[in-house]
Amino acid sequence: GNTTSPDFPTTVCTIDSTNAGGNAYWGGDIFLVKFDSSGERLLYSTLIGGAGDEAHAKLALDNAACTRGVIIGANSDSPDFPTTADGFMPTNPGATTQHAFIRLKEELNVRIILPPDSCPKAGEAFVLSPEIDGCGHWTDFRKLEWSFGDGVVVWDTAPSHAYSGNGNYTVQVRKPGCSEVLDEQVLNLFALDLGPDLEICPGQDIILDASIAQASSYLWHDGLTTATHQVDKAGLLFVTATDARGCSASDTVKVNLLTQDNVQIPNIFTPNGDGINDKFFVTGLGDTAWHLQVFDRWGKLRLSDTAYQNDWQGDQLPEGVYYYILKSRLTCGTFIGHVTLMR
Repeated sequence: GNTTSPDFPTTVCTIDSTNAGGNAYWGGDIFLVKFDSSGERLLYSTLIGGAGDEAHAKLALDNAACTRGVIIGANSDSPDFPTTADGFMPTNPGATTQHAFIRLKEELNVRIILPPDSCPKAGEAFVLSPEIDGCGHWTDFRKLEWSFGDGVVVWDTAPSHAYSGNGNYTVQVRKPGCSEVLDEQVLNLFALDLGPDLEICPGQDIILDASIAQASSYLWHDGLTTATHQVDKAGLLFVTATDARGCSASDTVKVNLLTQDNVQIPNIFTPNGDGINDKFFVTGLGDTAWHLQVFDRWGKLRLSDTAYQNDWQGDQLPEGVYYYILKSRLTCGTFIGHVTLMR
């Protein structure tokens, strides 16, 4: 409609909050208002006009989900009637009445609020929430479209989500069914894995590598700040990696010293099913991959197990003396001997 009231009520996100017109015959400025469904609460109100007068406002609604807004047709004699740069006639050439068409598109600003610690971890559920402002007076904001960057898309206000693995994930939020991205944030999930416990030979050294792409700094148990650490003795090692946000991940690995005294190999076993000494059980194998080869007295290979797990029970071989070679990837981890199989 039109109004000449100098104190016409307006709300936030107005185009014009001051009535610069005032000709009672023409009608002053155009006004656009919206109430809630009960008609009792004012949701939005703005004035539209210039120093002159506007009149004969007609309204059409654009209810498309992604372009929601209103279109207003009116007359104006204001030389400063608000226009946009791409308007058909950006200025009024004189103090004459011109037809004006106004399209008000809903403006919506959404900012994704990250979890409080901003350091979510894989497998742990966390909640994302939106901070909404702008002039979205025609949209129901109770459900926005969330894309988590791992193929999961949900429609919710504050969705909960858990990632299955580490990595960088781009979270985006949109109006439901719309392509325009209202906001996006990159979540950086990372973990540190030094691998299983290790064995080393006397005088040997190994390099532990804690490198992960997301980390910007490292701190080992002994104060070393590089991504790698040279180890030449047994012990429990600990490292923490931290990224640019201050999020951290840690891991511990135990290094054992492998000597001949650590590995105890039996000289007899009795695979007769009585549950006592049924397996060729070697004490001290640890987590190292061991290769066991067993030969009969004529040198024929009877067993070759590249990842021996203390589970050989004779394989229906006859009683007798058998010869073995047990070796690991370590230079000090080769053992040659014989064992008696007795049922």
